[in-house]
Amino acid sequence: MKVILTTLFTLVLSILSRVDLLAQEVNPSAKPIAVVNVTNGLSSSNAKEALSIIEELTPATHSAVILQIHCLMDTNWDEINLIMGGLGQLDIPSYAFVDSMAIDAGALLAFSTDGIYMAPASILGGSPILGGGNAKAKRESFNFATARAVALSKGRDVKLVEAIWNEETEVTWNGEVICEKGDTLMVESQDAVLKDAEGKPFIAEALVSDVYELQKAASLDGPLDFRNAIDPHKLANEMVESLRGKEVSFKGKIVVLEIGKNDLINSARFDYMQRMLERANQEGASAVILDLNTPGGLAWQTGELMMRSLGKLKAPSYAYVNPSAVSAGALIALAADNIYMHPVSAIGAAAVVTPFGDLEPDLEKKVTSVLEPLCRSVARSKGHDPIYATKFMLPEKEGGDEDAAAGDEEILDVKKDNDGSYKVVVKKDNDVGSLLSLAGMEATQPWKGAEPLAKGTANSIEDLIAQEELQGDVIIAEPLGFELLSQWVTRFSAIILLIGFFAAQMELRMPGFGVAGFLSLAMFGLFFFGYYAAGKLVGFELVALFALGVILIILELFVFPGTMVAGIAGFVCILVSLVFTMADKIALPSGETSAWSLDYSTLNGALLNLTGALGGSILAGLLLARFLPESKMFNQLVLQEVSAPSGASIPTLGASSDAVEADNQRLVGAQGVTSTSLRPAGTAIINYQAYDVITDGQYIDEGESVVITTVEGARIVVRPT
Repeated sequence: MKVILTTLFTLVLSILSRVDLLAQEVNPSAKPIAVVNVTNGLSSSNAKEALSIIEELTPATHSAVILQIHCLMDTNWDEINLIMGGLGQLDIPSYAFVDSMAIDAGALLAFSTDGIYMAPASILGGSPILGGGNAKAKRESFNFATARAVALSKGRDVKLVEAIWNEETEVTWNGEVICEKGDTLMVESQDAVLKDAEGKPFIAEALVSDVYELQKAASLDGPLDFRNAIDPHKLANEMVESLRGKEVSFKGKIVVLEIGKNDLINSARFDYMQRMLERANQEGASAVILDLNTPGGLAWQTGELMMRSLGKLKAPSYAYVNPSAVSAGALIALAADNIYMHPVSAIGAAAVVTPFGDLEPDLEKKVTSVLEPLCRSVARSKGHDPIYATKFMLPEKEGGDEDAAAGDEEILDVKKDNDGSYKVVVKKDNDVGSLLSLAGMEATQPWKGAEPLAKGTANSIEDLIAQEELQGDVIIAEPLGFELLSQWVTRFSAIILLIGFFAAQMELRMPGFGVAGFLSLAMFGLFFFGYYAAGKLVGFELVALFALGVILIILELFVFPGTMVAGIAGFVCILVSLVFTMADKIALPSGETSAWSLDYSTLNGALLNLTGALGGSILAGLLLARFLPESKMFNQLVLQEVSAPSGASIPTLGASSDAVEADNQRLVGAQGVTSTSLRPAGTAIINYQAYDVITDGQYIDEGESVVITTVEGARIVVRPT
């Protein structure tokens, strides 16, 4: 009986607990928490989307909203003002999650929420405004008015808002100057969470790695409702599953990721490295070693790699400078937990430049004002002295910090004259200073009071593993199959497009559809498939646009010849699809990318590739049309005489070459009718004989009257009569 009563009592408890759980599931207070992406400089499309979502949120549908912010400088300010106003009028709590960067508008949006949370190694602040005149003054005045109004409603210090752009605003906190006059406010995550004597944080409530941790830290109930965002946990799992396949698992392994000379200039390689690091995270690698031998590369992509992947890597990471980590390579080394140098190696010199030289001064100041604190923040999070990030990126005038601090306009320098003597010269203040670079052994020694950058030297990766006593088999992460194909396609996209355009051009010059047409389709197919494998085609919108362009050109040639409208529209569709496919997208906070919402400055490389491919194919076509008909190879491939029944008025076969040439010259001025379309090559019936003819670039339909204008060997040129 006791056992039966106990069983019944347990059953009742379980039923009651289940009822309680069901009650919690349908509890009106456990409404979902909306997660909204605001990203990539807030392009117009993303800003409008975010605004429409925020305007729909009510206490009846959601309990709170989280903004995932990854804003990089320029933005669409009309929508931003509306978003800030919408946040100020919300009847539900709002939270900002700064995922890597909240610059300019991103910072203003963060200040417009009830609580700010930041990812480790992230930054928040402003940068100098480019341009001038009334437009700049209007933008500053109106945006600051809105931002101040919202910030005051949230109980924030208005000076923080002003310091985003106003370089004359000084910000102090806890008796210390945080932002001096002459600079814009830029706060690293580690400083943003510092608290005063009363326990009030400077800017951010806490450091969290994603919105799930924010939900716990802010004690928010209810499921996360990812509106225009992707669930980061789901995305990471799908990414790892898509990569794993039949490859060896990283679990318990020492993963070696090689970063070579061309890896940091290839956007597909960045995507691949980020996926490998995410896979190491998900599968539980015992350690990750970055084998660095690079002269540098893309600035923003390097920042993404540092913050998103290396900054959040769970396994211990080691940078092995073997033998050089220059520019972007030096910054990546700072994102590793430990740095080892080959005895003969060097690291440093990370100033931001373009492939064509220095940036324009105002733009350089703006870009550096963002990247330098970003790299400092990452270095600090990994236990490195942030002074190395500053000295790697910012040139130091000869004479050292004391001269720079004193603001001297002239510095004395010692120069060796041609005769071997030494003399003192005046070095002007606008001379370029020197960037910090350290040799292998120098990096292991203290530098100007800072702790050594490198933990030690190692003759090889095996030596590094032995010194650190790392456990696990060594596996070198290598791209296989489609990953390798995608890197080759993105690296040589200009050549692939050149071949595709040239083959298409040759196909249009020939009757029917042959080898050149299939080659052109193969090249464009390889191009799109390579970028799809690289993860740079979201959906198939761009492929559909390319196909639409091809269809329009076909309609121009065969349905509406001569109208030019369909042809021009088709050509524009093809060019736009190719450019946007090659353009480097800046990833959204959730990892989502958009084929249409991107920073137009990222189109530069794509336009350069497309221009080179188009120009090269046109030049090759012109050269081929000019010289191929006169070449021996062409004469061997093309019949020099036309097979036809013999007769009194028709020259017989077997005549001498001189006789044939004389006969051909007599064809000049002869008229006939096209038996095929000339686009621009084809066949025409002249004097009852079929001749292979070509136009000077015009397209002529079948059955049109033509006249021969020129005969050069086997090349017979006609024009419409």
